[in-house]
Amino acid sequence: MDFGINAYCIKHGFVIADIVRITEKNRNVYQVVNHKGDHLQAITTNDKDYYVGDFVSVTTVDNQLFITHCLTRENVISKARNTTSKDFLFHVEEQILATNVDQLFILIAADQRFTLSKLERYLMVFSGMVKDIKILISKNDYQLKTEKILEDVSRVYPHLRICSYSILNEESLLHLNTLFEPGETALLVGSSGVGKSTLTNYLLNKVSIITNDVRMDGKGKHTTTATKMYHATSTESYLIDSPGFKGIQTSREIDSEILFEDISRLAVECKFNDCKHQSEPGCAVKSAIKNQRLDSEMYARFLYQKKKREGYERYIRDKNRKKG
Repeated sequence: MDFGINAYCIKHGFVIADIVRITEKNRNVYQVVNHKGDHLQAITTNDKDYYVGDFVSVTTVDNQLFITHCLTRENVISKARNTTSKDFLFHVEEQILATNVDQLFILIAADQRFTLSKLERYLMVFSGMVKDIKILISKNDYQLKTEKILEDVSRVYPHLRICSYSILNEESLLHLNTLFEPGETALLVGSSGVGKSTLTNYLLNKVSIITNDVRMDGKGKHTTTATKMYHATSTESYLIDSPGFKGIQTSREIDSEILFEDISRLAVECKFNDCKHQSEPGCAVKSAIKNQRLDSEMYARFLYQKKKREGYERYIRDKNRKKG
């Protein structure tokens, strides 16, 4: 398989023989694939970074393949580097997960602790980067827990595309296959232990990726340590498996209307343009809650996400001030 190289070159007018796609990165050494499906190794001597999913031009010198430059990226999928989210201690730098992604799948494990607020952070971080986002609930053999997650999400966000499956249930896997578009590149994201590598194994029709059990406390063990791209034989698509997340944020600007459209619509009716929708007079949002035109639970989550975001932005400002 050509890993989408042919379609990309036709779209942008590049000569296909000069283009490869990066499937794995290890410092300045890259695993790449060409339009014939040959897997090769390339290096770079410049100070530029390239990422899994990149289409790059190459040249050969003394039987060594060198990357010369990166071609136009359709998109860049990234998140903030982080340590812990409990007190907003996030690194400022963005961690690029992959590029040129067509579909993004957010995995949630039914046997792990689930909160709507965490799902909301995933959606707010990634929604501006790729249009096709789907939610996968793995391990749906935990039937009661799966039903509770589906109920919680569907009640608040009925428009979200969500699917549950179990690696032990062939029928659910057959439905899962239909979600992956042939010829397109899909990225799997989620916490450690949600089943990204197990799902990748299934889609590849092999068991070459090492998977670990979930810890006794329900938290996942890290299995995937580097982002890698594969050709998924069962769906004829391209699959990128990424390491598990400890936390999810971004230093990019976030549009809260993605999840809180009702609140954003009401906000234009507030007396003050900078209304924080808490204690200000003439707040249309607070009035809507009082008159039961706005769900108080959604309002509480809006405030929580707002607090998380403001804490992160405050941290960035402090870091930049210290650097200056």
